[in-house]
Amino acid sequence: MSKLEDIESKRLFAICTCGGYEIFNAVPALRALARVVRQAGSGLAAEYTVRLPMNNLDYGHIPVPIEIDSAIIISRAEAQVGDICDRIADGRNGRHHTLGRLVTGVMAPAYSAMAKSTVQSLKGLAGEPADSGLGFRELLPLTDRSIQVDANCTGCGVCRQVCPVGNIELVDGSPLWLHHCEMCCACDEWCPSGAVHHWQRSSGAKYHHPSVTAKDLRGGPSSHGAAQQAQRAERQKVD
Repeated sequence: MSKLEDIESKRLFAICTCGGYEIFNAVPALRALARVVRQAGSGLAAEYTVRLPMNNLDYGHIPVPIEIDSAIIISRAEAQVGDICDRIADGRNGRHHTLGRLVTGVMAPAYSAMAKSTVQSLKGLAGEPADSGLGFRELLPLTDRSIQVDANCTGCGVCRQVCPVGNIELVDGSPLWLHHCEMCCACDEWCPSGAVHHWQRSSGAKYHHPSVTAKDLRGGPSSHGAAQQAQRAERQKVD
């Protein structure tokens, strides 16, 4: 966002997805985004959150009850997305998440303490010394050093093809991570032989949206992609 040109002349809408409670997981990210946009000389016309399933299906750490059925979560999200599209098309300002901002403010000390603990954990995953001066943003891309590949790897290259940031190369038939990982877990999820093991995911916990295929991530044609193109064409007609 900070690199966008002529940002002050644009009307900006923000949508943040998350896997847990939106008020805790998405609103703080929207606050951070709003700050970046303000520093760039503009503002957000609307902010929206959409909850989707966690791709590691790890709901055990959430202390209060939350819906964990992926089909139900997706159904609710689809309704939300439809409403958001209508609001943006109408040019309406979005909700300001007053309660979420209040909770974020109250939780600020706890978030700070958790951040320090998280940074120390990331140093271990990144193979950096405990006294390293690197922060969260520098450490996260380096945590691919803790991604493991077992003997089932066939060198097929699917992991390289589905990585959204080109973080994987094949060297002598084996994947090599290049240390600008965004922790999306696609390499783990889509490995056809189950040879890639991302440190964030519990053994056997694999999930992806049922309408998404590896071909979609590689940019190839699919029925899902064709449906999206048709929807876009229909909206353009309406506009």
